Amino acid sequence: MSPLKDRTLSKAEGQVWDIEDSIPLLKDMEIIPSKQYEDLADSDIIIVTAGVQPKLGHGQTRLDTLSDNAEIIRLTIKELDRVAPNSIVIIISNPVNVLTQIA
Repeated sequence: MSPLKDRTLSKAEGQVWDIEDSIPLLKDMEIIPSKQYEDLADSDIIIVTAGVQPKLGHGQTRLDTLSDNAEIIRLTIKELDRVAPNSIVIIISNPVNVLTQIA
């Protein structure tokens, strides 16, 4: 079982459906939508994509989102440390270099 966690359960469900539809080789893997960190407890690897996006057309860059994304990463890692302390965590949120150091 591979949980896919999003703070909005309906978004997680949509992402699971997209993955199931687009990758038929995952028939041996069960992907479940979740909005609970506890569902990640048995995960070997957790990929974090959380963060705010730069506002296009406003001249905002990825570095402009650093403050908001740093807080999101701090809170996310705190929860992952609580429920899945032995998991490998991969950060792909922007700006990735700085957020990885914060994590």
